[in-house]
Amino acid sequence: RVDEAVGRLRTTWDALQVASESDAFEPKPGPLCGWCPHIAECPEGRAEVQRRDDEGRMRQDAPALALLAS
Repeated sequence: RVDEAVGRLRTTWDALQVASESDAFEPKPGPLCGWCPHIAECPEGRAEVQRRDDEGRMRQDAPALALLAS
């Protein structure tokens, strides 16, 4: 089990290093988009927040909701 966790951590770390060097980060929208500081520059994140809000699944204290309102 520890070996599996270490292997996943190594894979993730390697992917982060490659993305950091190339400045290419693929968006992975999810529930935390409502609190992401990059939401203003991320159309996928804004769409995710809007979708979750429309479905009644976004907490109303999520900072990103203020950006959608403006």
